[in-house]
Amino acid sequence: MDYYNVYLEESMDELLDCIKKMQCRPILFVGSGLSRRYMEAPSWKGLLQQIVDENPLIDSPLEYYIMNTRINGKENLPEVAKHLVDDYFKFAWLAKTREDGIFPEQVYSGDLEKDIYIKCKAVSIIERSHKEFIRKFSDEQHDYMEELSLLSDVDPHAIITTNYDEMLEVIFPNYEVIVGQQIIRRSMYTHVGEILKIHGTTLEPTSIVLSQDDYDKFKQKKKYLSAQMLTYFIEHPLVILGYSVQDENIKSILSDIAEMLDDVNTLLPNIWLVEWQGDIDETKQPPKEKLIDLGNNRSLRVNLIVVNSYSKLYKTLGESVVVEKVNMKLLRNLSRSVYNIVRSKTTQLKVNVATLNAFSDEDHLFNVMSVQNLNPSSLTSIYQYRLTDITEEWGKHYSAGVKILEEIAEMTGYDIRSDQNKYHIDMNIGRNRPSADRWYSEAAKQLLSNVFYQRPTTVSLPNGEEIGYSDLIVADTSDGFSNEESVAATVEE
Repeated sequence: MDYYNVYLEESMDELLDCIKKMQCRPILFVGSGLSRRYMEAPSWKGLLQQIVDENPLIDSPLEYYIMNTRINGKENLPEVAKHLVDDYFKFAWLAKTREDGIFPEQVYSGDLEKDIYIKCKAVSIIERSHKEFIRKFSDEQHDYMEELSLLSDVDPHAIITTNYDEMLEVIFPNYEVIVGQQIIRRSMYTHVGEILKIHGTTLEPTSIVLSQDDYDKFKQKKKYLSAQMLTYFIEHPLVILGYSVQDENIKSILSDIAEMLDDVNTLLPNIWLVEWQGDIDETKQPPKEKLIDLGNNRSLRVNLIVVNSYSKLYKTLGESVVVEKVNMKLLRNLSRSVYNIVRSKTTQLKVNVATLNAFSDEDHLFNVMSVQNLNPSSLTSIYQYRLTDITEEWGKHYSAGVKILEEIAEMTGYDIRSDQNKYHIDMNIGRNRPSADRWYSEAAKQLLSNVFYQRPTTVSLPNGEEIGYSDLIVADTSDGFSNEESVAATVEE
């Protein structure tokens, strides 16, 4: 009997059932195993080997550093990287090295730490694999094209990774990348459609966690990160891919999670560890659970799926999406808008939820948002006004409001009508209509009125920055528009 295929079918059914019961999109926790599979990127040890090989000043083999830094018989690769920092610092400052342009000229700034050179080398090594991956993926000539195509259809709620490379950005082009400590400064409730790169990115060499010093700094703030991610570990199906259970990165995060949970000996039904095995004996049934030893007398029991191909897993995850495929950029903007609405102090509910007609119905909206038990009335508590409603209170034509919006955009570089934010929402986003259906909030009404009456005020930018308008002077808009401009403004509304 083919016990393995029976096991795989049962495991996929159980995963699918878990996702559908929780009624929210899965979170993917992606490790270096996927980068090695799809990018042929080097392993952690392989990366250090190339770092050693490409520095002519290093005359000892990698094994020397591994043996010299071993603790209680265990390899300590971050400590190896720390020992190589000085060698790369010396190499970078050789006249010939700088002459040959081996490192970017900007990294010779005195403002940077001396580990920037080994980090730049690590980045350049990873980028070689990335360029080849881009070529194969773009030409649809990749050996694992079927798997990658199925993976790109998954639409997870968010992706967490300790990888530096940009492979996930290629597979999920509509996802926004959030790097390192930026994650801590943002609400987890708005992390829909995002790739959370907790160990940095090759696009910012200074951000990557490479040496022991980097890990020590990371550990100082890791518990804040883990506390935020606890929401994910409890409220979403979590699928862990490309990690070994011995991987210190995953064990470290899970260890923090274990400290926050009451009973870690009970199976965590929403956490699924995917374990790769190239050779599987199909006459035997692999285990369905895994006890992960986290050290310090702590452990976690999670679901286990053993695979020798990712196709069936990705297909199952793609089928699990509770609604049809959506534009993740739109979903991300809407998520942030709803979060702002929910925490808003306003109690006016003049706009019905049905006006959010980019979505078919309320259930559809809640499913794509992956937010449970959201009060639908809260969604309408900000966007209460047409621009005409605001300008009529000033005794002015609609065009006066348009001119003020243009003034704000000109002075700040940010047009509040360009996206969904605390001031504005376009109800026609996501619909096949060329026209806008704009609604404005109490915050927008206050902002525009302050500018109109020349009162001190501020405008909030998307990055959280507040720009003051204490001395803003707006020209009288009563005769500031030609008839042609007024007609154009009216058409826009």
